[in-house]
Amino acid sequence: MAMSYRLVCDIRDGASGAVHPMYLSGGLWHGDTFLYDFSFPHFGLSGRIECDWRRTGPRFTLDQGDANSPLVQAALRAVSEILRPFFTGSYAHWTDEQLAALYPGTYHEGSGYTATEPNAMELEFKAAIADMVLRTLQPKKVLDAGCAAGILVRELRRRGVDAHGFDHCPDLLRIALPEVAPFLRRGGMNAIPFAREDGFDTLVCIDVFEHVPEDRVQAMVAEFARLGVRHLAVHVVHSEIEHHGHITLRPLSWWDRQMEGSFRRAQTTGGPLLALPCPYDPRRVLRIWQRVESPIVLPSRTPVVSGATAARSAPLAPTATASR
Repeated sequence: MAMSYRLVCDIRDGASGAVHPMYLSGGLWHGDTFLYDFSFPHFGLSGRIECDWRRTGPRFTLDQGDANSPLVQAALRAVSEILRPFFTGSYAHWTDEQLAALYPGTYHEGSGYTATEPNAMELEFKAAIADMVLRTLQPKKVLDAGCAAGILVRELRRRGVDAHGFDHCPDLLRIALPEVAPFLRRGGMNAIPFAREDGFDTLVCIDVFEHVPEDRVQAMVAEFARLGVRHLAVHVVHSEIEHHGHITLRPLSWWDRQMEGSFRRAQTTGGPLLALPCPYDPRRVLRIWQRVESPIVLPSRTPVVSGATAARSAPLAPTATASR
């Protein structure tokens, strides 16, 4: 689940070239389906969008608008393109070069990940992550996957931790913080430029999973296992389409399944463990996984649904629909 929010997307009219706003609100995972309410005033459209990651496109349920209108169909196709990260196979078979081109040094600079144009919230966030990792996992040696300029590596080293990092950025050394540049290497999530012999016990990965194409996720997990790390501390973005490069948006339960066989999610209970400076509830995006040799297993929960509640939860018949 993600917190509810409102998002404005600009859609270009293919015929006139004019740009018109579309408004999305809601934004919640329900199992494998992500739901938005939307309104598109210029085209007289409103309704709901269902994004099931297992499909190749969204399902639109229209409360207002003619689903058979060519103009409306063109508008919905434009919306479908924006929502691509929610669907399976959308970015399959991308090359390393294509992925690296998404994240040049200018991307990191524009995002406030470097010392030249630092983002105050980013600095506070990475400092809180460093404190959380130390407090929770007591690591000896940490690897930051997708480290950008090395802000988190710097924060960890300031706290006495032997920390290193790697990033896919093609000009990593140019943007790297000078004090941690010797501890950073260039490399991708499917070819981590470190070995088991380097002795990392903890891997930290903050807002990176969503940048990995779906067809590379299993290879990424295999790399984590190859390193021999005991703990993964991962902050997962799973619903934000408004930020550049978010190409795999999946429910957190999906990410748990990807780890099966190598890592298992540790139990976390909120409180100080997850007290991070985020504009949303961090318990919904933070995961601590442990190597399966010594897992902490989440307790099973059996939902209790009364007969009256079950009756009220029966699916409603949709209005006019247009599927992609």
